[in-house]
Amino acid sequence: MTYNGKEVLTWDNFSCQASHVGNYVTEDTVDILIDSLPPLCMTSELVQVGEPLGEKLDPATGKWRETYITFKRITYPVNPGRPGVWEYSGHCFPGESTERWREQTS
Repeated sequence: MTYNGKEVLTWDNFSCQASHVGNYVTEDTVDILIDSLPPLCMTSELVQVGEPLGEKLDPATGKWRETYITFKRITYPVNPGRPGVWEYSGHCFPGESTERWREQTS
């Protein structure tokens, strides 16, 4: 499946370790992750898997904060043949969808 010309990954070919920020995943993939660990944050637009991956220094506060696997919604399911699409946001602070774990480059 593709969305806007970009491959949408499924549970069979998605890996948090190998994926890149911006990869699309099916809603089923997000559902499997939140079924395995209760979500830290779960809204209609943002999901964070409820187990921290580590800590990162927050430049805004100067304090260390935990980061979580995060997804933000791109589309809602249209019908059973067209699942919702989510975007992998990486390792983010609670309630955010900005990658914090991996070094950022411009």
